[in-house]
Amino acid sequence: MRILQYAIKNILRNSFLSLSTTLVVILMVFFISILGFFVYTTEQIIESVNEKLVISLYLQPWISQDHTRVVELQSELRNTFPRVGQEYISSEKALEKIRLREPQLAALVETGSENPLPNSIRITKLGIDTYERLNSVVVSYKDILQYEKTDLQNRMVTYRDQMLKIEPLVEQLQNIEYGVYAMIALFFLTVFIVLYNVIGNFVFFYSEEIKVIMLVGWSPSFIYWPFALQAGIYAFVGSTIAVIISILFFSFTNFHEYSNFVRSFVDITAPYFLMEIPLFFCIGLLSGFLSAQKYMRLIRENVHEA
Repeated sequence: MRILQYAIKNILRNSFLSLSTTLVVILMVFFISILGFFVYTTEQIIESVNEKLVISLYLQPWISQDHTRVVELQSELRNTFPRVGQEYISSEKALEKIRLREPQLAALVETGSENPLPNSIRITKLGIDTYERLNSVVVSYKDILQYEKTDLQNRMVTYRDQMLKIEPLVEQLQNIEYGVYAMIALFFLTVFIVLYNVIGNFVFFYSEEIKVIMLVGWSPSFIYWPFALQAGIYAFVGSTIAVIISILFFSFTNFHEYSNFVRSFVDITAPYFLMEIPLFFCIGLLSGFLSAQKYMRLIRENVHEA
């Protein structure tokens, strides 16, 4: 209890600095919530892209579904990517789909005596992190696939063509997500540094009082922990206010046609918002303790020299 009383006493001693520190923490935590919304949005975009992107593995003209290598390929795809959907589409079925969707194109395709469309394996529901692994699997079956164009007159889009179009999109989305996570980490570090410096200033400003406490012989826990708890209180109060503001902001701000999307974000992330409060409290305790320990060491050295 004495430690808590001393921590509160330190906070009230310099109310302006305490208020400024709390406001900085509020802003940092609120910005983290905003960045969390960008992460959620990016993940939803990635999920939407995954649902819409389809990879078609076009088989060589002489390869059918019963071919041993095709059976091996489908089996490996099922074992390696259990959540990925795959469907074998024969040339006849592909032509029938074209007839239903594009009758004029089907008429052009059927001008020849033979069906020019190849048999294929249609892959859906690919996760954005599975494209590289998929490519490593497909490369080993190049002997039965139209992997690259060998004929300039061949108008069929090969697997390699599809991957070359998808890879830049996948890379950009991943870079955006990594960049947002880096920004969140930077804001966490900023809160730590701000609290560390504020507690250092308090210790330095009240160094004479601390010297007296040391000479009296009070325990180190009473010297360190009031400052650590002081930083923890700053972090706790600031993060609590920021979380409340964030939830109210996303819950009651009119986002027009995106309101349902934002509400779903609040429903999913509200527990994570609440977890920020004890997390920042721990960050405050750690930064305050390390700062107090560092500056106390300097004061103790001065006391011994005196």
